[in-house]
Amino acid sequence: MATILFEIWETDDSMECVPVSAQADAMREPDARFVKAFYASTPNEAGQVYYDHYDWGTYKPVEGVTDIPFSEEERAFQSEYLTRRVLPDAHAARLK
Repeated sequence: MATILFEIWETDDSMECVPVSAQADAMREPDARFVKAFYASTPNEAGQVYYDHYDWGTYKPVEGVTDIPFSEEERAFQSEYLTRRVLPDAHAARLK
C-alpha cells in the first residue's frame, strides 16, 4: 500500500493538513508555522492523525471517498516533487 507524506501547518488564524505538493507549498501563507509531518495510506488515516494531533476525537470518514488507498502513481508523483522541492526561506527554516 502506498503512503503519502502529509504536513500540518498553522497560522494565527488557520490550520492546514495537506499532502505535500507544489500546489500546497505555493498556496501556503507566508507566516505559516510547520507543526508536523507524517505518512498515511488513505485520507481516513491522514484525517485521524490530524484529529489526534489536536485531540478532536474520531475523524468522520466519507465511505467510498476517504477510504480509498493512495496509489503507487500518487506516491511516485509526490516522490518526484520531493526530489526538487524548494520552499521559500521562511518555510524552509521552519522545517528544520
